[in-house]
Amino acid sequence: MQRLIFSSALFLAFGGATVFAQPVVTELQNNYSYIQPGLPNYGIPPGSLFIIKGTGLASTTNTAEQFPLTTNLNGTTVSVTVNGVTTNPTLYYILPTQIGAVLPEATPVGTGTLTVSNGGQSSSAVPIQVVQSDFGILTYNGAGFGPAYAFDVNYVPITATHPATPGELIVFWGTGVGPDPANDDKTEPQQANNLTNIDMQVYIGGVSATVYYKGRSPYPGVDEVFVYVPASGAPTGCYTSVVTQSGSLTSNYTTIPVAGTGAANCGDPIAIETSWNSLLGRSSVNIGELSVIGKTAQTALGPQDSSQATGIFKTDSAAEIYSELVSDGFVSIGSCIVSQNISLGAPAVLTAGSSLTLTGPGNEQAALNYTAGNNPPYAASLAADFIPAAGGTFTFSGTSGAQVGNFNTAVTVPPPVVWSNMSAASNINVSQGLTLNWTAGSLSGFVLIYGDSLGAAGIDVSFACMADAVSGSFTIPPQVLQSLPSTTTSASLGLLTFGPSATFATNGLDYGFAYGGFETVTELASYGSNTGPQIASLTLNPSTTSGTSVQATVTLSGAAPAGGATVALSASSTLVSIPSTLTIPAGSSSANFTVNVSTASATQMVTLAAAYQGNFSQAVLTVNPQTTTVTGFNGTYTGSYSGKTSGGASVSGSVTATVNNGALTVTQPGSGNGTVSANGQATFGVDLNGTATCNFSGSLTASGSAVTGTGTFSCTNPTITGTWTVTREAAPAVILGVR
Repeated sequence: MQRLIFSSALFLAFGGATVFAQPVVTELQNNYSYIQPGLPNYGIPPGSLFIIKGTGLASTTNTAEQFPLTTNLNGTTVSVTVNGVTTNPTLYYILPTQIGAVLPEATPVGTGTLTVSNGGQSSSAVPIQVVQSDFGILTYNGAGFGPAYAFDVNYVPITATHPATPGELIVFWGTGVGPDPANDDKTEPQQANNLTNIDMQVYIGGVSATVYYKGRSPYPGVDEVFVYVPASGAPTGCYTSVVTQSGSLTSNYTTIPVAGTGAANCGDPIAIETSWNSLLGRSSVNIGELSVIGKTAQTALGPQDSSQATGIFKTDSAAEIYSELVSDGFVSIGSCIVSQNISLGAPAVLTAGSSLTLTGPGNEQAALNYTAGNNPPYAASLAADFIPAAGGTFTFSGTSGAQVGNFNTAVTVPPPVVWSNMSAASNINVSQGLTLNWTAGSLSGFVLIYGDSLGAAGIDVSFACMADAVSGSFTIPPQVLQSLPSTTTSASLGLLTFGPSATFATNGLDYGFAYGGFETVTELASYGSNTGPQIASLTLNPSTTSGTSVQATVTLSGAAPAGGATVALSASSTLVSIPSTLTIPAGSSSANFTVNVSTASATQMVTLAAAYQGNFSQAVLTVNPQTTTVTGFNGTYTGSYSGKTSGGASVSGSVTATVNNGALTVTQPGSGNGTVSANGQATFGVDLNGTATCNFSGSLTASGSAVTGTGTFSCTNPTITGTWTVTREAAPAVILGVR
């Protein structure tokens, strides 16, 4: 048998005219959030739909997405190993450069490896970070940023003309709520189980929203999350922010339109946002954007002042430009957005002549000269006194260019606000958020709070929040700060005061807008960390059980503060029961709780999580069936098996094994071991000369002194599947075979 499997592998890899290149895996991402590896909110949960990018991943293209899904699609398979447990994701589709797969529900939480095999060739193992829950929200552009593709309960899309309203139940689609052991990741429809055991919050406009349902949609790996729009407290507007949070892991940031009670349409005081709604749905839009900004940068060398005027005219799909505007910070007042600074592609630039003209309040003028290839292509550095300290009115004008006609538009720059607590940025407690205070320079302006963090891994993440200038204060939510790289090579935080935007129209443009303001920005070493005690560990004693309970310990990095530390607890399965919270007394650094365990019919792995101050720790409890000393199945087993490779080649052979008090030892067709439980459940693995790894499972049934058993098996490298039967004639001879 060993020779047959080895020969089949050689035939698959080298037989015939086809020689497959070794697959190369370059990246793993959530199918909807596209959060990049290396960011603090990255992870792939069990039961989630994720994408594998690379080269040579498949020798053909199969996007049929037929149910039930299979683990082998035209010879392409995926293997994931975490904490010594190997699972095989089911496949939605395969392309030479991308695979859509569902991570099996039984995959343990932790850091592991992923391998792609194609035509007998396997990729090098790449890291995979498996977490209990990390939701990705479906967006209109399908790229993980911009407006969410949300629906009302009748599955009518939420849009500017059909906005969500306070108190309404709405639904988001995505993936990554977390494991649901009752589902198989293959069939359609999936079971709609409300995964209440998973701690996942939803924030709309920065306000916590009540979750009605979170779990699978009818489709494997695809989730639905039903939430009530907060009845009070949440901001309204056409670009109200939405984010989910599981422990300290935040989803991608998106927006939805939310109208006030009784309103038919959403609205925003910023003209750019309200006017843009009329262009939604168009396949191509030509827009123009003009700005005049006075800037003060607080650097290690002291304050550095500069002023600049810019202009850009471009054409792109409405969805892409819409998403870019939102990612740049044009969200509704009271909302925030986080962007990984990714794009669907560079828009085509339109020309409006060789230069534009900016006229200041005192009739001074500056030329914005066009430079091909620059972004923005029209720019001018302004004299220090071009923008008066009190602001004023500025006029942009352009002569007819090759693609954009004449225009003349005026914009008012309000007086700047004074950032009164800039020093707070030097000591940021991520779990508490960051409150910025300012003195309003004008009652009619707005304040855009923005920041940027370039991670040590080279990933640049930015955020923006919108506030009324008259409010004098805004708190950047913890969810925003927790989305930023935890270690940085550079970081900045700034305030931009700007007045009502001006719109303009001309030949060649569908929409044009101009704005102006004052900007103050400071350099940061980083966006801080969680100060005070944080969760250091969650431990289980023992971590494997077939009993009724185990003890768990939550340990903090330091002493709990006055009043104690209330830790939120959750479990991935109803097989165990635990308290919802644990209080660590003031001055103490740890506390214990009991995990009550129900009887398991088969081995299950349960993930327990403890969350405090925005960070969390997890531990995996292995629950085995309760067993007694097994003697009724003792003896020597011989038998046979048969199966087929992924290429259709038949394989078969003999098996020899012994069972001694529940321990199963295999000597043929290769070395291996496993267990037989008191109720006859048999599981064992076989290593075929280091070439193929096979997993067997099934059950033994005793009838008098005879034993009959059946089951299935699967092998990797190469892929083989089949079934097995066992018999034991009169004691003590038992046949354990595979067919």
